[in-house]
Amino acid sequence: MENEIWVLAEGDRAEISEPSLEAICEALDLRKSLKSSVRVVVIGGDVRKAAEEALAYGVDQVWVVEHKELENFDAAQYASIIHEIGGQTPPAFLLAAQTPNMLSVAMRLGALWNCAIVADMVSLEVQKEGWLKVVQSCLED
Repeated sequence: MENEIWVLAEGDRAEISEPSLEAICEALDLRKSLKSSVRVVVIGGDVRKAAEEALAYGVDQVWVVEHKELENFDAAQYASIIHEIGGQTPPAFLLAAQTPNMLSVAMRLGALWNCAIVADMVSLEVQKEGWLKVVQSCLED
């Protein structure tokens, strides 16, 4: 897991969310620069179709955590399950769909794994020194 990129994706019975697709596309771009693999985690009550859609985008693997008891979103429960999948070694990068639910899960995972969280990103670029450049939106009122 040391050189993996994980994406926390959100979906429902019909399809994966647009913010999830954006995170997947960003992860696939990073994969080229980092020579890593992309794993997508889809969790919920009925998410199989969303997971299949994620797989169709060319990610290396999709982990589906599906159970009737997961139909109602619970950030602490979702984070606990994902943390259990990852164990004590988190992925190199964790991208979350830009939704309130997935961001709350990402924040909890950051605390569990003791790693930095960057929210509201527009893009990520790997610099030649190996540093990650994060571009964030700056909106004014």
